[in-house]
Amino acid sequence: MGVRNKAETKEILKKSGVYDLIKEREKKKKIRRKEFVKKKKSDSKLLKEEAKKAMSDVSYLAEKVKSVKKKKGVKYFIHIGTTNTSALKLSKRLKKMGVKNNKFFLALYDKKLADVNPFSDKLGDETKLRIHNEIRINPWYYYREIFRIPEPGGNTRFIFDIGNISQLYIQHANLNQIKEQPRHIWAV
Repeated sequence: MGVRNKAETKEILKKSGVYDLIKEREKKKKIRRKEFVKKKKSDSKLLKEEAKKAMSDVSYLAEKVKSVKKKKGVKYFIHIGTTNTSALKLSKRLKKMGVKNNKFFLALYDKKLADVNPFSDKLGDETKLRIHNEIRINPWYYYREIFRIPEPGGNTRFIFDIGNISQLYIQHANLNQIKEQPRHIWAV
């Protein structure tokens, strides 16, 4: 038996019927590849459409939150006199980054609470009621002025950083989330 060339091998395969089987398999493979590519493209289109829909839902929710505040016609003030310096630093940092709404967490609805220490022993009942009402309508006031984190040696204030603010914003919008953050991002 000598070495056969391609033509001889092809003739032998044709006579035995194997050549036709091989061609059929190759055609089926090409068809499956085309179907796979089509399916992959359609899947990617579906994923893109789902992502667009999810983003539109989020933007709709954000617009709705803004419009609710506008519909109520409630004015709020920017509490630049807060003693929580991390909030002020974050506001400046967001402004440098080009964020337009960079002071939303400094909102204060009751202007008379601007200079009030909520932990003072000299607070009257009216002031306590004002603080209670502000906390009910403004969670950012609670985080900025009231909330304390227990640590060995005393309590510390809530630290405003990009991770904490975005997490709280998403929580208040009732959206699911996972937070992962490096240790030293809070240093503003």
